Parts: sequence; C-alpha cells; structure tokens
Amino acid sequence: MSKRLFTVSCLLGMLLIPVSLYAGLYYWTDENGIKHFSTHAPAGEVDVIEVIPEVEYDEAADEARMQDYREWRQNRREQFLEEVRRAEAEERARIAAQKRREEERLRERESEARLAREKAEAERARQERLYNDDKDDDTIRVNPAEPLGISDGNDEDTTRGSPSEPLGIQ
Repeated sequence: MSKRLFTVSCLLGMLLIPVSLYAGLYYWTDENGIKHFSTHAPAGEVDVIEVIPEVEYDEAADEARMQDYREWRQNRREQFLEEVRRAEAEERARIAAQKRREEERLRERESEARLAREKAEAERARQERLYNDDKDDDTIRVNPAEPLGISDGNDEDTTRGSPSEPLGIQ
C-alpha cells in the first residue's frame, strides 16, 4: 500500500508540476475597479480575467532589442544635440542681429550728435560774427587816406579845429 500511495503521489505531483511551473501573469479588475497583476490565479468570482503567457528568454533576441534600443537612444541623443546646436545658432544670430541694430542706432545717434555739434558751432560762429560786426559799427574806422580831423595849418576848414586845440573842441 505504501508503494501504491507513493506511485499515486508521484503521478499527481507530475500532473501538478506543469501547472505550477506555468508562470503566466494574471490580470483582473475587482468589483471596486482596482486592477491587479499576479502570477497566481485570483480567488473567487472575477469579472474580467486575462492570462498573459510567459515568453521564454531568448538571449539573442534580447541582445538585438538592446542594440536597437542603444541605436535609438544614440539617434535621439544626436537629434537632441542637433536641436540644441540649431537653437544656439539661432540665438547667436538673434544676438548678432540685435547687436547690429544697436550699433546702427549708435552710429545714427553719433551722426545726429555730430550734426548737432556742427550746427551749434556754425550758430556760435554766426553769433560771434554778428557780435563782432555790431562791435565794429560802434568803433571808429581809420582810413589812412582820410585825415583824422587834425589841421596842419594850411587847411581853411575851421570846423576841424586848430593845431593847438584838442580834436573836436573849439
């Protein structure tokens, strides 16, 4: 009997081993709407149950996936760096254009200031000429060909005074 019990136990064990070795992933949503994932079948009544079978590990396929991922990541990194370079180039161009505009405005201001200085200098020179002309009108102009009102005694003009008298006094 013990031999028979042993044989039956071995047979039952062999039948149950494949079921327990099946490491599928169970997915279900309970009555409260909570999603569960487990390697064990759910207990009780479940509305939705989905068994996701386990895929055996394939080292070559895994290495190929990892290589694809590394290439994708490298391409993505290169794209990102290219976007950064493009953005930096656009920023440099924007800054250069802004600098050119500022330099042009500075040149315009300098030109306006230079014109204003020249205009002010011309106005100052004009005012100085006018001042000097007015000043000259108030002074006596001396013409060497014309006598200053001093008589040498031969002159008959009595309005000019005599040599002994001061100028303009009679």
